[in-house]
Amino acid sequence: MKLTSKGKILEAAYVKPKRLNFGKISKSATSKTLTAVLTPGDGGPIKPVLLPKEVKGVKATLKEIEPGKRYELEVTLVPPFDGKRLLRSVELDSGVKDTPSIRVSISATFKPRVIAKPYRLRLPKDASSGWEDRVKLVWDTPQKAKILKVEVNEEGFSARAVEENGEQWIVVSMNDKYQPILTPRLITVTTDDKEAPTVRITISPSGRSTARTPKERALAAGRKRAAAQKASASKNTGAGAKTNPKEPQTSPAG
Repeated sequence: MKLTSKGKILEAAYVKPKRLNFGKISKSATSKTLTAVLTPGDGGPIKPVLLPKEVKGVKATLKEIEPGKRYELEVTLVPPFDGKRLLRSVELDSGVKDTPSIRVSISATFKPRVIAKPYRLRLPKDASSGWEDRVKLVWDTPQKAKILKVEVNEEGFSARAVEENGEQWIVVSMNDKYQPILTPRLITVTTDDKEAPTVRITISPSGRSTARTPKERALAAGRKRAAAQKASASKNTGAGAKTNPKEPQTSPAG
């Protein structure tokens, strides 16, 4: 015979939310605050206190809103921020005798200081001297770093930094020394930014045929959009000729 039992797990205090997720934030952010609310659980009135524990990058403050009944835990992320993610926790004593401490989890993801778009260039298989493409550097703040130098580990390519309308670009081109590659090549962009001193971009061989200039790519994209619009218009015309639109359904007035 198998015996089973069901019961409710008693809690000293209820915390909403139990997990404070700050989402994705910039490393250059000054600070950000989220709040959790504590109310009595199954043991009657509470009198929570923060446990003396230093949590790096986090400042916690407990406020009494209604004695014994409602408290607010304010958690603030304090820069500087390190790494890609932050996982921390804050602990409190509920003030209810013989009950475990309360733990509130804290998490955040940090945006990269700079992103290369695209971070990989696909080299057409029939590319030849004069082929050119470009990569945009997107910074997480209006304040952009200074580009100190741009290097390519393949003598068949050259790369340079240009600025147009306040935006930074890395222009990559193929020269007469190029020999077909089977493995990716690396472009290294060096900046004066402490958080992002280098940005790396790869050039990969591709099975894609016919190298296109930026102008040719724009023309091809325009032709594709025109063809899609024409197909859509033809489809709508055909549908209108075959069937009549149904009368809209309405609900009776109450």
